[in-house]
Amino acid sequence: MAITDTGVPTNSPHHVIKQLIQNNLVAPPASGWTPVVNNDWFQYKKAKTYQIAIAPLYSETEAIVLTGGLSSARPSISTGYYHIALMHPDRESAHALFKNLMALLNKENLTSPQNNGQYTGVGGSDYHFLRVVKSNEGQMIVLEAPDCGPGGSGDDKCVGYQYSVTVMIRWNE
Repeated sequence: MAITDTGVPTNSPHHVIKQLIQNNLVAPPASGWTPVVNNDWFQYKKAKTYQIAIAPLYSETEAIVLTGGLSSARPSISTGYYHIALMHPDRESAHALFKNLMALLNKENLTSPQNNGQYTGVGGSDYHFLRVVKSNEGQMIVLEAPDCGPGGSGDDKCVGYQYSVTVMIRWNE
């Protein structure tokens, strides 16, 4: 599928990132888990399982070459920045999920597919590419588990470890 660049893409950036993860992420070894992305943020009822959540950080749009009225679309380049958060109650399992996500996001044939030097769209969409711009390993969740960590009251109130990845996704209108 070719990129059309003739307006706002059909699907949201969140949808494209979610589909990329769900269709291509390899589950951590021996987990028996099928990768799924939450529709919203972390869910307490899933606190003892793997979780992936995506949240928008910000987007920016810059005007590009104007067509003198010959275009029905406003020519622009847009970039969205999204936070992908991973969680699991066990440190090593959370790290295995992070490792597999980074391996997926570094597969350029999936995150910036091209044909003869032209972008063909992430997952066949109108989004040109998806790139990792920042990642943090192994942070203990603070907001969701304030009693964990040094001086915490016990494991019964601790819900897990969070890994954080920020990605940018680009499209033209």
